[in-house]
Amino acid sequence: MEAEKIRTHDYMNEVKARIPEWTEPVRQNPTVESLQTALGLLLALEKKARLACDLDSTVLLAKTIISICREIGQWKILGEQISLLCKRRAQMPKVCQVVMQQAFGYITETPNDETKIELITTLREVSTGKMYVELERARMTRILAAMEEKAGRASEASALLLELTVETIGAMEVKEKAELLLEQIRLCLITKDFIRAEILMGKVTGKVLENPDLQPLKLEYHNMCESFYLRSNRYLDACRSYLAVYNTAMVKGDEKLWRPALEHAALLCILAPFGDECKNTLGRLLAEKLMDQLPGPKMLLTLFATPELIEWPLPVDSMRLNEHPLFQDCEQRAVRLNDLRTRVTQHNLRTLAAYYTTISYARASELLQLGVPQMEEALADLVSTGKLYAKIDRPAGVIAFQKKQSSSEVLNAWASDIDSLLALAEDTCHMINRENIVYKVSNKTSE
Repeated sequence: MEAEKIRTHDYMNEVKARIPEWTEPVRQNPTVESLQTALGLLLALEKKARLACDLDSTVLLAKTIISICREIGQWKILGEQISLLCKRRAQMPKVCQVVMQQAFGYITETPNDETKIELITTLREVSTGKMYVELERARMTRILAAMEEKAGRASEASALLLELTVETIGAMEVKEKAELLLEQIRLCLITKDFIRAEILMGKVTGKVLENPDLQPLKLEYHNMCESFYLRSNRYLDACRSYLAVYNTAMVKGDEKLWRPALEHAALLCILAPFGDECKNTLGRLLAEKLMDQLPGPKMLLTLFATPELIEWPLPVDSMRLNEHPLFQDCEQRAVRLNDLRTRVTQHNLRTLAAYYTTISYARASELLQLGVPQMEEALADLVSTGKLYAKIDRPAGVIAFQKKQSSSEVLNAWASDIDSLLALAEDTCHMINRENIVYKVSNKTSE
């Protein structure tokens, strides 16, 4: 806001004397003609105070002009006066701020939606580019967006809210910022603007959501993230969101909340492509005490955490996978069941690589319960993503899981083994000598 200019004349005494004299006839005879007469006199005095840089007098006159229009219910004239006062030559920013803040309080008093929209539109027009009223502008925009959505115009509501750069509004509290960001994300999801929705999700930091006062907003945010990630079967991202919900204090104390969150997290961890993060998440889930109350998901996690072959089909009845919401989605059901079968195959291939250096096609196909083409495809996927080393010798019908070492690598491995052996021998000698010394000292003491 600009620095306050030097006042050349003080009109406060005249303003205080004239305001009751000019406004009382309007209250006694609330007509458009009496209002226009009073406004003409008030605006003339406002001009003199404004040009003299008398801030206090100008503010009082502006507030009087706005309030008298609202008192007699002349909303159209109110909008005109707001626009006039904020656009007058050499108008002081403080006056515009006071007018905007006072008029913002009248939004809830409007007689109908049409009048409310007209008032908000006027206020948004005069507040464009004015940083000192960015908070009021953001709140008005949110009200207008809610009205647009209620009228069935979600695209227009989303476009309105996306005009706001929430994170730069310094006067807005953290909770209100979070609510506004979540509203932007929700409208983007409704209008299927998924790219912008993901960008907005990145603006919501975990540090903010960990605030104990914002736990309901945290759950709302992660619920939106879950639906967004599951739409494109981004299993690991969805798993993180469910774990964030599960680790929320208000969820841990309610079985109706933590049970589905933990179940989803476990199943999504299994469905996610194997990697270090997936492996670590699987270990953390198995270590959860409440997982003992979910025998089906825990059995599935244990199968994938154990380096043993998993049979297919899985004991679905005991885990009731077909009844789980993840596999009841008509559009994604077939995809997710196929992904589950793929994860079982990939686990079994990693298990074979841990126990075999070479294996024949026939034996591998038998153990994996797959045909040769399907086995080759699954193996190729793992090798191409760097999750497994393997070489296929089709003429010989053999798969080699162990990488052939060069002569230098063999020598380096041998030298490393020798170093380890010598270190163990040296440690053993030190331990024997220590025991001998202790024995001799104990004998001398007994003598």
